[in-house]
Amino acid sequence: MTTNPININEEFFIEIKKHKSFNELSELKQEEFENLFKQTLHDAKYGKWLINKSEIVIDGNPFASGTFSTIHDCKWRGLDIAVKCPIYKNVLNIVDLLKEIQIWNTLRHPNLVQFMGFTFSNDNLYILMEKVYGNNLKHYLNNRTTSNNIYKNKEIITQLINVFKFLHNCSPPVIYRDLKPENILIDKNNNNIKLTDFGLSKYFINDDNESYNMTGMTGTLRYMAPEVYLQKKYDLKVDIYSLGLIMYYIFTNEQPFSSYNSNSMDNYMKMEDVIFSTIKIKNIHLRTIINKCIDKDPNNRYNIDELYIDWINFISNLPKERCIIS
Repeated sequence: MTTNPININEEFFIEIKKHKSFNELSELKQEEFENLFKQTLHDAKYGKWLINKSEIVIDGNPFASGTFSTIHDCKWRGLDIAVKCPIYKNVLNIVDLLKEIQIWNTLRHPNLVQFMGFTFSNDNLYILMEKVYGNNLKHYLNNRTTSNNIYKNKEIITQLINVFKFLHNCSPPVIYRDLKPENILIDKNNNNIKLTDFGLSKYFINDDNESYNMTGMTGTLRYMAPEVYLQKKYDLKVDIYSLGLIMYYIFTNEQPFSSYNSNSMDNYMKMEDVIFSTIKIKNIHLRTIINKCIDKDPNNRYNIDELYIDWINFISNLPKERCIIS
């Protein structure tokens, strides 16, 4: 979306190569980083989503932040959008942002925060994205004023299942790996959910369509599947495990493992016979669905298509919501 020629050797890598974090990388890693940036730049030019930095005005105060990045309000061509940028101008953080861009720019779904482009300055990168007017799911659940409404809960979970049905059926499938309430936004204008933050997402590429070794200990502990915590082989079903715990949270208004400390979480993950109690879920059919999502054995866990079928059957048998006129 810019017609100005950009010489990355002059503008970007001259500055990057001054960083201590860059010089601490092996020559191979330095080359991989440079190739990743060049590939992203090529894709951005070809896809028309490379934005000239001079076009955007970024608010200096972030409205949200994570471990490695901050989110800022931004003005671009008359639009109110959001921008994500690394907290530290560290090469590894920039690499993670580039990898996130490689995934995010290919995805289009009404329940995903829309990727809008990327830009860079002399030594930093920025992801441009849709601004969602609302709060995350954790804030919503902690502050909702209405009672625990099964019909509202149904709407949220149906959208979540639909978006993971989309991700897991992409070619190749996308494994999200960091599903937690903070990454689920609820648009206050229409109550639609928007999944955000693809920093830990990866393409699940395997010719045999089986689990394979990926980086262990990825994601947030409370919603992390045991096989990830134990650094075993894992697959798309780690997202289903996290989704099951999100469902539990939505229907009980209680965060899973709220009374656990690090030692008891470690015991839960390592001891096969220790299970998470879902007794607070009063509906037996719903409890069965959640239990099958969070089964510690991935072989007994749903895949997304199985979950989708059982969930649709469950909500189809719910009594119709009544409209009361006073």
